[in-house]
Parts: sequence; structure tokens; C-alpha cells
Amino acid sequence: MTYFTFTSLVIAGLAVTAILLIILSLAWNLRSTVIGRLAMGILAFGSLYSLVFSLSLGSADPALSLTLVLLELPFRVILPVLSFLFILLYIGEIEYVSARIIALTFGIPVVVLVAAVTNSLHFLFVRNISPVIVHGCLMYLVTPGPLFWLDFTYSVALIIAGVSLAVSRFIHSPSIFRVQIAAVLAAFVVPFFMHLSLILIPATLTAILISLAAFVIQAIAVYVATSRFQFLTLSPVAFPVLFNRMTDGVLIVNTQGLVVGVNPAACRILGEDRGRLIGSPACPLIPGVVFPGDGCQHDPGGPMTITLTFGGVPHYFDIQYIPLCGHDRHPGGGILLLHDSHTRHITELGLRKANEKLQLLTSITRHDIGNSLMAVMGLLEMARTERLPEKADEYLVKAGEYADQLQDQIEFTRDYQTLGLQSAQWQNVQNALVPCLRREGGPHIHVDPILGETLVFADPLFPRVFYNLIENSMRHGSHVTEIRIGGHTSEKEFLLTYEDNGMGIPQGEKEKIFQKGYGKNTGFGLFLAREILALTGINILERGKEGEGALFELHVPDGAYRFLKSETFP
Repeated sequence: MTYFTFTSLVIAGLAVTAILLIILSLAWNLRSTVIGRLAMGILAFGSLYSLVFSLSLGSADPALSLTLVLLELPFRVILPVLSFLFILLYIGEIEYVSARIIALTFGIPVVVLVAAVTNSLHFLFVRNISPVIVHGCLMYLVTPGPLFWLDFTYSVALIIAGVSLAVSRFIHSPSIFRVQIAAVLAAFVVPFFMHLSLILIPATLTAILISLAAFVIQAIAVYVATSRFQFLTLSPVAFPVLFNRMTDGVLIVNTQGLVVGVNPAACRILGEDRGRLIGSPACPLIPGVVFPGDGCQHDPGGPMTITLTFGGVPHYFDIQYIPLCGHDRHPGGGILLLHDSHTRHITELGLRKANEKLQLLTSITRHDIGNSLMAVMGLLEMARTERLPEKADEYLVKAGEYADQLQDQIEFTRDYQTLGLQSAQWQNVQNALVPCLRREGGPHIHVDPILGETLVFADPLFPRVFYNLIENSMRHGSHVTEIRIGGHTSEKEFLLTYEDNGMGIPQGEKEKIFQKGYGKNTGFGLFLAREILALTGINILERGKEGEGALFELHVPDGAYRFLKSETFP
């Protein structure tokens, strides 16, 4: 018994399959991209579909022929889904190709395949199958059931949806991109409706030939669209990728001032979901910004700095409105850019404060050094002219004290001159304490583990603050044996605490100890500590009780601290 015959149609079908396999082998070089791999999947499914279809044309055994017809079903059901996803990726609508969308698009095909396998139990997919002879080939004419027409309608809907998106992109794209969009339309629209001939005009020679031609057209068009125009395709695909992954917030506003597009960064900055932002007025979202209706006729100017509540704290952003204009200079809305300038803004404020304080320091230090030098010179002259040796020695001792004081003043200016000259930076508090912890001798220093996860935005001299606090405890705390450094959030700030078990600070001196020159030693340590912290808005206060030890509180404001486990800003 002959199970298979090579008719002219079978040979034509196998030739088509060979062409598809050759094109598939050529497409192997495209596998490095997502769209290339999807194109290979379409070509592979098309090749198998063509092979099974061709073999079904040459089968002389009814059972084998029917089996081959049923094997065509998975390819016929899945190919429209792959085509739809390919169109979305190709025209740049990559934001819609998510795991959820993929699962939903494959939902109905999976149901249809299950229904086809179990058709003998319910006959919802095919009600009847009857054999017919077409040009010497055994074919089967099916009487469709409701699930068959559901799959048919779904496949048509997918292609129409993809075509609609492609046509829309074709209309709104520059001419250089229209050729590649036309290629993708040729790859799916024409072949898909050619394949429909098997359903609309079944069991005819014309339908068979049209279907075989559709396999070739689709394979060539998919390969050409993916390989020849892939370089151009990167551009429209890159736009949504760039739009979605930008760290700057982007809002697209229409001529009525309503938000019609927004990227994830803008949603994060404004603290709103994309669904709630789309269609809402932009003005209430960005206070102080005016959207000109005739923006195409005016210079939009440079960015302006505004303050928004970001992550529950005030944050500086540079904002710029860029009008969108048509070819006739008619306004078409605009783009609103939100750039995180908080770090730069705080640094600029710190540099401004540093310059002001350096100018003040220059005048004060020059006066102090002049006074000390004058005292040294006067005492030396008095010692030179004094006839009594004891009195001359007394003058020399006092001159030496003034000279030591002069040296301390000069060393202080060496540290102070670098204050604020370098940009402030995010610093791990525990790391800033490392130099202090390595010193031998002195009191035991306990550091709260939370400080290992805490970053503070401060001047590079920030570690000097703790060094000066520890020096102050050792010099003036009398019997300090333990120092505890910790921190915790308090309302809208982070509170760094430093406490020792020394003699404490008298109530009347809690503010004076931060004044320049006050104290029993140089009088510069705590003054310098306050100046370092003030550059980024950190305030230091003494809250301890006399006789129970010193307690220094460093009040770190909102925006100047963050935690490693939940970083918000880059």
C-alpha cells in the first residue's frame, strides 16, 4: 500500500520548505538581538508549518493525512501571536511587550489547542471532517466549531491590532523609517491574509498555491526586515527604552497642559502612578511652572530650580520646558524635564558658605596673628633691654607662649583653608570613624552598628569632626573612659549622637565652646567641627549634663542622609 506520493504540489511545497530552511540558516546571525531571536522563531514555525502542510498534500493514507492536518494546528495558532509580538518590538512599542502581555496573548491559543486535542469529547473546535480530492491530493474539509471561529477571530484581531500600530507609527515617523515599517507590514499583513484563503476558499488548487506563496513571502520579508533594516530599527526601539530608563523625569504635555506621557523616573519623583498622571493637569504637579500655549514663538530659556517633596523630603530639581512644534510652527504641546540637582545645589550652597567664611577667617586670622606677632616682638624687645635676668626670662617665657599660640593659629588656617574647597560627598559614618578607632590608648569607643548603613552628605573634612570631639573629651573630660557614638531618625532628620562619661560641660559654656579661640587649649577644635558640619546644613549642639558627661548632637537635615539598604538617590 502506498502511503505517500510526490505530486507536483508536494514537490512545490517541499521546495518552499527548503527555501524557508535556507532563510532560517541565514537568520542564525541575527540571534544576538531579541527581535532577531523572535524572527528566527517565526521562520522556524513557518518552516515546520510548510513541511507538515506539504507532507499532508502527498499523503495517500487517510489516517496519516488527517494526523498531518492536525499537526498543522499548533503552527497556525501560534504564528499570529509571534507575528503580533514581532510587530510590537519592531516598531518600537517595546514597553507593551511584558511578561503579562505575552501570557495574555498566548492565553486563547493555549485554550484552542487544548480544545482541539480533546475535540472528540465536545466537538467545540471541529464539528465534522470530510475528505476531498484536490488536484490528485487528499485533503480534509472541516466544519468549524465555535472555538475554531474564536481562534480565527482572535488571530485576525491580533494582526489588525499590530497593523494599526504599525500604520500609526508609519504616519508619524520620518520618511527614513517608513521603508522598514512597510517591510514589516509586508512580512505579516499580506502572508496572513493569503493564508486565510485555506479557510475562506478551502479545498481548491488556488488556495493551496496562494498559501505556498505566502510562506515564501513571509520568510523573505521577515528576514529582510530584520537584517536589512535592523540598524534603522534600533532607533525607534531605542526611544522607548531611553524614555523608560532615563534617570531624569520626563513628562509630555499637550496644548491644554494635560500630561499625555510620563516615564517611570517622573512617576517616582512625583510619587504617583502612571495611570493617575496621564490626563491630569501638569501645573499642580510642578508648582511655579507655566506652560505657554504659544511656546513655539518664544525662547523657552534655561532650566529653573524648584523644590519638590521626593521620598517624603524636600529635594532640589532643575526643571526645563521644551516646546514641541509642528512644521508650521504651530504649538503641539511640550516636554517637561526634571533633573535631580539636589547634590549639586547643596554643594554650591556649601561652596558659597565656605567662601564667605574664608573671607571672614582671613580678616580675623590676620588680626589675631598680627596681635600675637606684635606681642612676641614686644616681649622680645623688653627681654633684650631688661637688665634683671629673672625679669628677662619671664618675658622670654611669655614670648614663647605667644609663639606657641601663633603656631596653633597657623596650623588651624592650614585645615580651615581646605574647608569647602572640595565638593561635599556622601560618606559612610562608620568609615569616617575608622582613623579614630585605630588610635592606641585613650577611652573605649563604642559605635552603633546602624552607622555602618548610614551615609551623610558632608565636606571631605567630616572625619575631622569626630577626631576633634574625641580630642576634646580626652583633654577636658578629666576621667573619660568610654565614648558612645550612635544615631537614629528623629522626625524629619537624622540625629547623630556623641557622648562620653567625663565631667561634662557647664550650662553657661554649652554655646561658648563652639566659638573660635574659646577654651583652655587652642579653642579651634569645636569651632572647626561646627564649620565643617555647617557647610551641608548639619547643626551641632551640646546637650549633656554637667557631672554626667558630654553629649553632642549632630542634627542631619532631610536630604543630607540616607541608608545603604534603601538608597533613593544615585
